Amino acid sequence: MLNIHLYPSPLTHESRILKESQAIASFSDFSCIVLVGAAGRGLTDAEMLDEGRTTMRFSRDVPAWLPATIGKVLGVAAWSWRVFRCFSTKPVSCINCHSLSTLPLGVALKFRTGAKLVYDPHELETESNGLGGFRRTIAKVVERAFYSLADEVIVVGDGIADWYQRTYGGRRPTVVLNCPLSRKPERTSVLRRALGLPPDATIYLYQGILGKGRGVEMMLEAFADLGDPGKVLVFLGMGPLEGRISEVAARTPCVHLHPAVRPHELAEYTASADVGLCLIEDTCLSYRYCMPNKLFEYFAAGIPTVVSNLPEIAGVVSRIGSGWVVVEWSAGALRSVVESIDAAQILARRVAVENAGAEFTWENQVPVLRQVYARLGFLTAPSP
Repeated sequence: MLNIHLYPSPLTHESRILKESQAIASFSDFSCIVLVGAAGRGLTDAEMLDEGRTTMRFSRDVPAWLPATIGKVLGVAAWSWRVFRCFSTKPVSCINCHSLSTLPLGVALKFRTGAKLVYDPHELETESNGLGGFRRTIAKVVERAFYSLADEVIVVGDGIADWYQRTYGGRRPTVVLNCPLSRKPERTSVLRRALGLPPDATIYLYQGILGKGRGVEMMLEAFADLGDPGKVLVFLGMGPLEGRISEVAARTPCVHLHPAVRPHELAEYTASADVGLCLIEDTCLSYRYCMPNKLFEYFAAGIPTVVSNLPEIAGVVSRIGSGWVVVEWSAGALRSVVESIDAAQILARRVAVENAGAEFTWENQVPVLRQVYARLGFLTAPSP
């Protein structure tokens, strides 16, 4: 019995897929779990993760002369065809589609192999940032056409689950929060050593994709005019705004950029910050309802967080007293919040984070995931 997880990326930083597949391997009767991704420079086509899990990567190559948008669409189509040819004759029992772009492929494989289908998007993709016009229309048509063919739907937050139920009807999707593994918060100094920061600096950390809609430019503006040299902003990640951050960091000593690190290394870096930043702009429903994994990573590291005023993330932070909410989306409002934060406030909120830390752990999500696979009929390991 084979369980495949479809996601057209190199699968080097997809911590949610790695955690999910590892959990499924621990309680299911699958003989093998294959993470199916896209080929990348310097990466092997096949890689054994552990005794029960393997990664396979397939090419997305299309002619280089094609326009970028057409090339991207045809690249996914070419990847999907190669994956279909590989797995359509194999004993696939369960298919997990981790993005809307893989849902048609998952449905095709379901009908060909008789496998169960799990739709497991990591965001509200038809309502995502920057999606508009013809692309948005196609995305909505595809999801509406294939959504009901999924045997189970898993989403990352309650707001998204409610949206799917309102929009498509049927059973409410199962919510599996993208929390990190449980660990006792222990302070580190890895960022201070890597960036040459003084021990008394207060580090405000943003980790994740450095792109539009995530408050990156607002953070840069706020910290560029901050009157306190003891408060520094550190970006840890990769994305299209790396160049812009580097430019500001070159002329502003309170802004720093550190390259992205592997998922298993991230906790050590997070735990060296003093305050986390999770500032998602309210530009689309996917962002409005988001529950980013960076928020839970900050909790796991025991650091309080500054968040934007969105219902899901602001609601959690306000409920447990683990940070500050920036009520207005502006550099000035963020700067005012940062200027108001002192050591005593950070310490008080660290205590609140640590007291609530046991709530937001991956170990608490595994039983929920286990129920999904019990309904699908793939559960063999007894409950712990």
